[in-house]
Amino acid sequence: MMEKRYTLNDGRTIAIRTVENGDIRGLKALYQRLYRDDAEPWTQLLTPSEIDHRFESPNGFIGLVTKHNEEVVAYTEVEVDQSKSGYLRIHVHPEFQGVGLGTAMMIALLNEAKTRGIQRIRLKVSETNTRALRFFQKFGFQTTKREQGAIEMIKR
Repeated sequence: MMEKRYTLNDGRTIAIRTVENGDIRGLKALYQRLYRDDAEPWTQLLTPSEIDHRFESPNGFIGLVTKHNEEVVAYTEVEVDQSKSGYLRIHVHPEFQGVGLGTAMMIALLNEAKTRGIQRIRLKVSETNTRALRFFQKFGFQTTKREQGAIEMIKR
């Protein structure tokens, strides 16, 4: 995906593009911040070794990075399996939540997934995260299962 620039609801400008090897340091910094701030067990944050692994097998996922002033402020991916189905993760820096960044990222990711022939996208979210549940429902995700405090959703 070519880099696309957006102006958020608060006036800040961001750039969304396909993740590259040069983003590893910025991704690790983002996830260090998220580990400090996020106590939800279902956010499924990436570890430093998982970030490194993304670049060892780049065909197994679609990853988009979002930058503001050269800092990585969000990351989203669909980890793709052999059946053209994928598992979604989306993580946004706390200072960039609620200003339209997640919406811009989901639009870009869903368009890229469609271009690559992904037929189904799944995700898990905490059942107490009503904001995220509404967000995913807005994009057509439907609840498929509830278990141990998490809700599994799918978009076809």
